[in-house]
Amino acid sequence: MKIGIVTECYRPVINGVVFSILNFKDALESRGHEVFVFTPATGNENGERGLIACRSIGHPAYPGYGLTLPLTRSQRAVAATLDVIHVHHPFVMGRHALTMARGHNKPLVFTNHTQYTRYSHYIPLVGGMLRGALESYVTGFIHQCDLIVAPSEGISRYLRAQQVTRPISVVPNGIATAKFTDLKLDRRGAKKWLGLEPDTTVVLYSGRIALEKNLDFLLDSFKGLLGKTAGSKINLVVAGSGPQEENFRKMVTARGLDEDVVMLGAIAYDEMPKVYRAADLFATASTTEVHPLTIMEALASGLPVVAVTAMGTGDIVTDGEDGLLTEETLEDFTSALARLLGDTALRERMARNARAGAARFGVERSTTTLLAAYELAIAEHARRSNSVSAAAAR
Repeated sequence: MKIGIVTECYRPVINGVVFSILNFKDALESRGHEVFVFTPATGNENGERGLIACRSIGHPAYPGYGLTLPLTRSQRAVAATLDVIHVHHPFVMGRHALTMARGHNKPLVFTNHTQYTRYSHYIPLVGGMLRGALESYVTGFIHQCDLIVAPSEGISRYLRAQQVTRPISVVPNGIATAKFTDLKLDRRGAKKWLGLEPDTTVVLYSGRIALEKNLDFLLDSFKGLLGKTAGSKINLVVAGSGPQEENFRKMVTARGLDEDVVMLGAIAYDEMPKVYRAADLFATASTTEVHPLTIMEALASGLPVVAVTAMGTGDIVTDGEDGLLTEETLEDFTSALARLLGDTALRERMARNARAGAARFGVERSTTTLLAAYELAIAEHARRSNSVSAAAAR
């Protein structure tokens, strides 16, 4: 099968969508499928096979993103050879994907990676006022596609509640689990690699440093944890970067946590298994996730997870088995952190359960489901095309 992936961002950008695309691309190619990635040119292209760098005007505030110009004749020629087009964003590249699909009569699949209205703050000045319009736009885009991929059951239910009537296939994001389960490095050695004392207790957050990640709540909870565990050496280790990085540093300082919070910045993906191995538990307070790779990576690494109960986390973490799900209150979240850190037997039991369940996150399993979704999209596109032809003939 020849598959066209259309995305607003690609490497060197580091985020969950990019990593999901990369994981699926590798898995699809390993099965003999040919994959082309259409994405805005950044000037950092490395000659990757199948990469279609589209002319674009770079975004001054967000490196790696750009306003993509119309595709060239040679790029349109590639699109004409595809069996299916799979778009990951509904905006500028989404419009290009629609043009490609319509112009060449190709099936169009869209992965709904997030609750877009929860990200309206990225639209300067008027983001909050545009939530309704944004929701209408995304729903309208969805109804022009042949099939929608939902990364979790939660997002599938959310889409149905938004009156989406197009076919939906639930295809979980997948990870290369062996990278995280088979690492030959013990926890003390990993902590030393990070420059920490081997006896330091590490609470890890991995992900973007962004407003929607609820990091002020995480910091306040961590400060409360330190108050409950006086005398223990505990660090909150933060692996990631993002638009709120400088503001996050100020929040750390304002709370008097400069000696307790370790900011690693952006970490190369191949190094992340070592970061997870250094931790004693994983914590996230985000309520905007869909099917977060970081939580899957943490569980595959044998880390119990403390998370706020929400759509994405609740689809992955089994409360009381491989982590603790809490209400979005400081008391509840802080108590869960303290409970796990104070109960070694509970933490170790949850760690074993996390590792034991890692196979369900494997990208190979998800790729099989994705290929089945492509076949459904091809059939749905043929059905819709035949219906249109029959209506025109009347």
